[in-house]
Amino acid sequence: MWQRRGNSERYVIYSEEHWEILNALRRRAVEVLTCLEALRPEPCVVGSVARGDVHKDSDIDIFFEEEVAPSIVLTRMDICRLELLWYEVIWASPSTAVKLVFQLEFNVKITVPLSPLTPAEKEFPLYAGRVFLADIRRGQRVPGVNKFLQFIQPTREGHIEWYIVGREEEVARRLGVSLATVLERKHFRLKRLREGKSGFIVHGKFDPSYPVEKAVRELAEKNSLLRRKISDKFL
Repeated sequence: MWQRRGNSERYVIYSEEHWEILNALRRRAVEVLTCLEALRPEPCVVGSVARGDVHKDSDIDIFFEEEVAPSIVLTRMDICRLELLWYEVIWASPSTAVKLVFQLEFNVKITVPLSPLTPAEKEFPLYAGRVFLADIRRGQRVPGVNKFLQFIQPTREGHIEWYIVGREEEVARRLGVSLATVLERKHFRLKRLREGKSGFIVHGKFDPSYPVEKAVRELAEKNSLLRRKISDKFL
């Protein structure tokens, strides 16, 4: 349920079902983060599971904020018996990082950068809301912006939400990110809403049995830009 707060803000009170969904998603996130906690950099959970504004089909987005060897992540997943359904290699634009996305059961996604992140990509977890394993164990929720460009401020009973357009400087200040990052994300989301899903420079989807290094190498052999973008240590 929700209550109006002023002309532009909405106060949302979570139902018992909402809390049950959030707690279930966070328990699953803890299982995966516990498996990966020995890795460096330490992975985080980004998005609705960090903020709290989840629904029954929400993804659990686990994100490495720096490059890490895919083989190390896969080894930890194998040790913990985390089932990999498929994985994707994605390169959205020349200015962005190449990313490897592991799709696990229960809507769990693990994103691993294969090239250096841009300044905006480095700030994205803070922009969308980011928590680490210790934060989840403490029951902490954090503010962030959802895909509908709504600022989500957690409260004890739920959250307060408001549209960020026209309040971009406030968003940057409250989240500790640059105004450039907020404006870039706003531009991207508004374009996505107008034009739908955009294409990728590189996008390959692979069966879990197919070696990651081989998949990345084959994609790089077909695309010279990708070959120059990715460090040799990942090929």
